[in-house]
Amino acid sequence: MVVLQQKMLAENIHKACPHCGSISFVKCGIKSNGLTCFKSKDCGCKFNVFTGTVLESTHWQWELWVKVLEMTINKYSIRDMVNVLVRDYGCTGLDHKTVWQWRLKLIHALASISMPTLTGVIQIDETFTRESQKGSRCLKNYLPEKIMDRLPRYGYQPSLLGTMGPEFCTVVTAIDSRGYIAYAKFFVWENRM
Repeated sequence: MVVLQQKMLAENIHKACPHCGSISFVKCGIKSNGLTCFKSKDCGCKFNVFTGTVLESTHWQWELWVKVLEMTINKYSIRDMVNVLVRDYGCTGLDHKTVWQWRLKLIHALASISMPTLTGVIQIDETFTRESQKGSRCLKNYLPEKIMDRLPRYGYQPSLLGTMGPEFCTVVTAIDSRGYIAYAKFFVWENRM
């Protein structure tokens, strides 16, 4: 972690206090794991270069996080991720709940990245995704009540109104000549009948 801390300091990560945004802070000792602590002169809060990042409060190495990110993007199952980490990185005793939490941290961090501004030649297309209320105890019905009530679906069931019906979400995606991608979701909640 100390080597990664040096890289982050060289890249000027946390040029300000993550709690109050103040650029006025001082060094405030070194933790037992070798990480340098800082203290804001304005709010008095302590922080290090990992505060507010996915690496906060972790003792796992950077290479391990990169591998977990790669497996998350490539849609590995949690069981396969644990097997790879135990076999290739020697993470004995690693629990599947820990890997699940890592994956959620990474997905949340990826979702918080702002979309790029597209330039040059831009190609746009749309797709339709059926609404999902998996895990919901109170199902909302987006279909007109005269057609049917919203019942749980098990397996594939065709839509009564087709892909342009109110139970579908339209996802518009765009890509520019540099390879940057942006998307937007549009829900149609009103009844079309």
